[in-house]
Amino acid sequence: MNDSELLQAWANRRDEAAFAELVRRHLDLVRASARRQVGASPLAEDVTQAVFLVLARKAGSLGDKVVLSGWLFRTTRFVAARALRAEQRRTHHETVAAMQPAVTDAPAVPEHWQEVEPHLDAGLAALPAADRDAVLLRYFEGKPIRSVGELLGVNEEAAKKRVSRAVEKLRTWLAGRGVVLTAAGLVTLLGNLPVGAAPAELAGQIAAAATANTAGATAATLAAGALRDWWLAQLRQWLPWAAAALLLVTAGISSLLPRSETTASGEVATVTPGDPRPTTAPVAMASAPPAGPAAGLTTSRLLLNVRSIAGNRPLAAQLKAMFWGRTGDSTTLDLATDADGNAEIPITDPPQGSLTLWISAPDHVPVVVEWRRHEFTEPVLAYQCLLEPGQELVGVVQDEAGRPVADARIEFVGPGLTGGKRQNIGFHSRLSSTSSDATGRFRTGQLPSLRGHNGHMTYAVIHPEFIRQEIVLEGSVTAATHQTVVLRRGLKVAGQVLGADGAPVPDAIVEHIGRNGHSAQEARTGEDGRFLLGSFSPGTVELVVSAPGFLTAREKVPAGTETLLFRLQPDDPGSNPPPGSALADTVRLRGTVVDAESGEPLPRFSVLSHSGGPERRLLRDGHAGRFDWAVEGGFREPFTVEVDADGYETAVSDLRNVPAEEHAFAFRLRRGEPGSGRVVDAAGRPVADAVVGLNGLGFGFIIRDDRTFSGNNAPQTITDAAGQFSIRLKPNTESLVVVHEVGFALVPVAQAKRAMILLQPWGAIEGTVLTAGQPAAGQQVFLHAWLPDSDAQLWPVALDTTVTSDARGRFRFNHVPPGPVALSRYYKFSPGTAGNAGIGPRQRVDVLAGGVVEVMLATTGRTLVGRFEMAQPVAGHQWRDDIQTLEEIRSDLPTVREVFRNHPEFPKYLRVERRREAQIRKFFPDIQPDGSFRMDDVPAGTYRLTLCVSVPPTDYSDENQRFFRRELGKLEVPVVVPPGDFNDPPLDLGTITIPVKQR
Repeated sequence: MNDSELLQAWANRRDEAAFAELVRRHLDLVRASARRQVGASPLAEDVTQAVFLVLARKAGSLGDKVVLSGWLFRTTRFVAARALRAEQRRTHHETVAAMQPAVTDAPAVPEHWQEVEPHLDAGLAALPAADRDAVLLRYFEGKPIRSVGELLGVNEEAAKKRVSRAVEKLRTWLAGRGVVLTAAGLVTLLGNLPVGAAPAELAGQIAAAATANTAGATAATLAAGALRDWWLAQLRQWLPWAAAALLLVTAGISSLLPRSETTASGEVATVTPGDPRPTTAPVAMASAPPAGPAAGLTTSRLLLNVRSIAGNRPLAAQLKAMFWGRTGDSTTLDLATDADGNAEIPITDPPQGSLTLWISAPDHVPVVVEWRRHEFTEPVLAYQCLLEPGQELVGVVQDEAGRPVADARIEFVGPGLTGGKRQNIGFHSRLSSTSSDATGRFRTGQLPSLRGHNGHMTYAVIHPEFIRQEIVLEGSVTAATHQTVVLRRGLKVAGQVLGADGAPVPDAIVEHIGRNGHSAQEARTGEDGRFLLGSFSPGTVELVVSAPGFLTAREKVPAGTETLLFRLQPDDPGSNPPPGSALADTVRLRGTVVDAESGEPLPRFSVLSHSGGPERRLLRDGHAGRFDWAVEGGFREPFTVEVDADGYETAVSDLRNVPAEEHAFAFRLRRGEPGSGRVVDAAGRPVADAVVGLNGLGFGFIIRDDRTFSGNNAPQTITDAAGQFSIRLKPNTESLVVVHEVGFALVPVAQAKRAMILLQPWGAIEGTVLTAGQPAAGQQVFLHAWLPDSDAQLWPVALDTTVTSDARGRFRFNHVPPGPVALSRYYKFSPGTAGNAGIGPRQRVDVLAGGVVEVMLATTGRTLVGRFEMAQPVAGHQWRDDIQTLEEIRSDLPTVREVFRNHPEFPKYLRVERRREAQIRKFFPDIQPDGSFRMDDVPAGTYRLTLCVSVPPTDYSDENQRFFRRELGKLEVPVVVPPGDFNDPPLDLGTITIPVKQR
């Protein structure tokens, strides 16, 4: 009897022998899938038993055409997901040590199985149903092609093609997860799955329990819960259709009833069918919230599972969940996962604005995960978080005398978040910090691999008796990085926080605001309102004091102040918006996402938005080919919507205008291969840990020495031990950049699929800076990209490295990409954060792979001298803080206004403007304190001398001032430089007076 006949025998006659045969046939498939998802534990056996309990109860509803292997696979995933969040699993904590299967139950593990196993079931679930059934029948149950065709209702040749196509889809999906296999390699792995045979007696036990309804309590509860969830899922699936039908019925009835129309005067006219004369009555117009799924917020809890990428083992992690309210308030929960890596986070009622979740586990890189309010539309959200193993960072903290410093806190800074990703690396100061011991030693195993994370990481060492120290780790860091950190003692700030009535304010937060505008350290006041904060370098310290029920206070004080007094004014609750009031507009986004070839809905995809600058924002993960969300916060500028799905090319919508309150989309995604290949060196050896990144219009990488830094969210990945990589291509990708100590490669995107990429050895540049024909010491030299003449040429990777010439005017750049690059003098006058910089004329240098190029960095022309003065004196002004520019006038180049008019899209405009700027020569005078200046080696031509007078910001706490100088005066002077060189007398421009307007 086939599966369908056995199902009917059980459903119609309760034939226990028939059901026992079904269990025997499919037990290994279900049990192996359960083990991959919940681990080789007693819980997997409960899941297996629950799946067959569900089969026993649902057998009568399964049609003749159902492929039982596929149905059981989907049911196993459904039950396993519920099992991971069920309360009953917690009874297994004491048996964690016994969760590993017996040696006789562990078959040989094929190559790449550890990389594939964590993603296999999700990849199978992402396949269309027919393709998934084909793979399950052929490889998981080992059926011959002829039998696969019979069960799928197709001939043998069609079954063979379907299996082959399904394997290729699965291979592409795995490649999108960083698991790169050849088609033959994946077929070999699937043909040798380490599923492990179930004990001989298990099939009989499960069959007997299912037919006699005597299953264990855990399995019975799982089965009952799964059936209930299944019913709810089916109900949710049909609700939109029922609602649509109800709307049609309502529309039909309403067509027979009087209706209302709005007249030009704003009144509502009531119209009766058959009566053309409306009667009017004034009415108050109100806006209703969007109907349907976008309006419902029903999530009650988030079910989290935390596992290690290495071995897919569960992790005991610390969690900090922060719920951000719609009015700016927040609520924090401290949680932890259990021994199975599971945790349940309640979603508060009423629903909050968003959820930020920090996850930290020992010896793994911590992450931060975010959800927004419009995503809480399902009764239960489930999320699996995979953490990558961290590198070890060890060191010792000492004072200036070499004595160990105990209890110094070590915490990582950055590396920053990418809005287009749900999960980012994120260090929480309380979850992911460590402290030095009595000998000053510290250790952490949470250091990310520097390759693939912008090539550097920063960590801070903090102690109340010493000045905060930040250390930057750059380049390739070994597994055991030993650091010696020397701390200097600093000055403290102490004081008291009182209310307006003079009473102490306990538990107030006193924060030190750093130069970047963020909190650098904080302290809390005691019962007497007193606080102590430190230590600081000599200078001014900015403090912010906040406490519930009081207005925030801000003040700058000298470091070392120990008698500071803050008097907080009471907050007026009436001035704040009421709790729960919406502070932002809501935009409804709805659409469909289907396969362009078959028209089938995509089971899973991600929707992102792009508005204004280069940053993308993840809106939500969608499923079943539809999305319909009310997105709070709206959009401030015209925006596009982007859809990503594994195995498909990214699709981007047209540009939408902001005023509309609802936007509909229809996406048809084409299948596409990711960028993939193998990186080798000149000898043909595979190169592991090479950084591979995307370069294109609006995004790309910056190379500083031999390290890469992501620009505008340029995706990147790292090659594995075999030199292989896979990376999803973004729209407008033009090339792949590969960087490693052994070499560099820039590959056009058309050649970046299944490519063998040969790294070219780095080149080097040595040279001398010449000023007025003489070597110039202490001159900064800037290495940057040589820009092509047109878009037809491949846009280069950005370079950003600066060196300073020595006493002989000599300089050297190592790790220079082969090909044309540009050198310029780099002018940086102000030593502080607020200041100016300039880049002189570009000089092309052609670099050979593995070679060293000798250059003379110089221009030939006249020397210009003169003196600047102001129409009236300005307090605090220093001439060396200004940057005066002598810019060549080029009538053959478009103006900035013309460039913007011809290229209004920002990425394109920026690229064209950079090319225009590169063709204009600029020079910068060396200004002395008395205003006299000198410019050497200015070629003959017509120039514009732009003069500015500026002063530093008056308030560094003001976000609009902190990094910008205040301009008080400006003047433009035409200058004509005759032919000549440094041997000719200097061209004296005389005294130039700049008008100044005091502010």
